[in-house]
Amino acid sequence: NKQTNTIQQHIDYKVSVMQDGNQVFGIPSSHTGDGAVSIPIQFQNNGTYQVAVEVDGILFQPIPPEKASFTVNVGTGIPEFPLSAGIVLVVALITIITISARSRLKLPPNS
Repeated sequence: NKQTNTIQQHIDYKVSVMQDGNQVFGIPSSHTGDGAVSIPIQFQNNGTYQVAVEVDGILFQPIPPEKASFTVNVGTGIPEFPLSAGIVLVVALITIITISARSRLKLPPNS
């Protein structure tokens, strides 16, 4: 939360992991009350994967989707992430995305 400098709670998000244009892992629309989640993934093959996180709701209110993506290289040499290890994608990216989205979100005043 930009005003309190804390993790924004109650986030609606999606996660997808792609390799060579094919989705190899995905989480459909989900909700986190805490504002951050850990997602364990076991990569089945060496290679380059594209990870995308999309946020489409804050505090139970829909927002225009905000998306962040990054690349993960999995290999056997001096890997960024070894194939044998299941990595944990800490979707704290949700916080980064929601900070910008939160500043544009207009919530109705409490009655």
